[in-house]
Amino acid sequence: MKKIVSAIISFVIASTLCMQTTFAAELKMKINNESVHFEYGTPFIDNGSSLIPLRDLLISLGVANDDQHIQWNAAEQSVTIAKDDKIVKLRVGATDIFLNGELFKKLEVPAQNVDGRVYLPARAVAEALGYFVGYDAETSTVLVQEKPFGGGVKADDYGNSEIAVPSAGDSALDSLKFGLAAYHVSLPVDSERAINNNSSTFFASGSNPLSLDKIAKPTAPEDIVKNVSAYHSSIVNVTFLKIDEIKDFTLDNGKTLTLAIGHTGGETSPVSNSWVDDTYFQVFFAGSAPAAKGDKVTVNGVPVGESTIELTTALGKPVVEPVVLLAAGNLIKTSDEYDLRSEQSRSNTGNIVIPELEKAWKTKIDGLQVNMTGDKITITSRRTTDSAVNGTYVNVKSVQAENYSYTPSSPLEIPLGQNGLNISLKDLVDKTGKSLQPSNGQTFFVKIEVVQGVSSRVDSVVRFVEYKN
Repeated sequence: MKKIVSAIISFVIASTLCMQTTFAAELKMKINNESVHFEYGTPFIDNGSSLIPLRDLLISLGVANDDQHIQWNAAEQSVTIAKDDKIVKLRVGATDIFLNGELFKKLEVPAQNVDGRVYLPARAVAEALGYFVGYDAETSTVLVQEKPFGGGVKADDYGNSEIAVPSAGDSALDSLKFGLAAYHVSLPVDSERAINNNSSTFFASGSNPLSLDKIAKPTAPEDIVKNVSAYHSSIVNVTFLKIDEIKDFTLDNGKTLTLAIGHTGGETSPVSNSWVDDTYFQVFFAGSAPAAKGDKVTVNGVPVGESTIELTTALGKPVVEPVVLLAAGNLIKTSDEYDLRSEQSRSNTGNIVIPELEKAWKTKIDGLQVNMTGDKITITSRRTTDSAVNGTYVNVKSVQAENYSYTPSSPLEIPLGQNGLNISLKDLVDKTGKSLQPSNGQTFFVKIEVVQGVSSRVDSVVRFVEYKN
């Protein structure tokens, strides 16, 4: 399992890089904001990776320039680097880089020997030595720092330290903005506009924990992380976010700001004993959220920026992954959401209703039963003696079991009777296309979108289901 080491606020600018080797005299590097002067060769970019002359890079990173700390093996074409408690080794032409005798990461572009001079991949070597690395495309500069970009905070410190939060105004929006400012992040103009345009519901969690339910758009986390700026003006819905760290902070205006780090998706790799294919979020919520580490939550909010997060696997290998910064209007435990939706399903909604049909529909969806056995999910709709109820049939638009979902090409009618509607577990897939394969006794919150007859009305039904083999 992963252990979060630190949450890093980064202004890394994505760059468009050439796909062949390009020598670029203008390629520059700064370490702790100090420019590096190249004496041992000219740095260049190969297939998107910045390669820096060996000694220019290592000396600038604080490695002593002697044979004890920089050991070149001409026969192997390898270099061994010693700095503090770290031993880094890589070889020209090889895609493996090792840290303290264990594989650190796979390189997209290996070290190269050009005209007798060795060039090292700057990012991989610097990160192996404990630095944080970014790239400024506008100035063609590799950025290296000993501290996280933006002055990030260790997630593990959430439970035992205070974060210096600047003076805040009186509004909930001020609390969000100044909470972000503590991480040197400004609220984008588009994001502030989206929040202000929906302020009456965005900051209404106290009276309605799902106040943004009808506004927030369900969005795949992997889509958000691909292009965070494209969602600056959107209120998104993220479900089944598992909390890794969470803490409330009291601002000097007396208001509470909740900070949380969590992830969606992912599965355990039997090789590395670590999580893969997951998406990380850092959540800023103006208020106190009744959630704890390990809980799964639903979040409605605006993606306001991006960062990176440093992780270590159970094998001790550090990994850096992107993290989305989310200004949240709603943050509610999945179990509480289930209770709330169950209660809402028993109350009338909408301005114009036909009481008999509304009662029939509510009776129908309240009576839906969901079982997960063998290789299928079974959804049954009970028959009653009420002819109005029996005349209202239910169609299934989609089924979601945590990170696995199934959306048929057209809604599927639930037949009356014990057999009900059967959906193969193979049809429920995650973002990688892998089918749901539950273990006996495993429990799920199953969310079903149902459609009333041939109408366009859609309701959500949530059931807590235990899988039985």
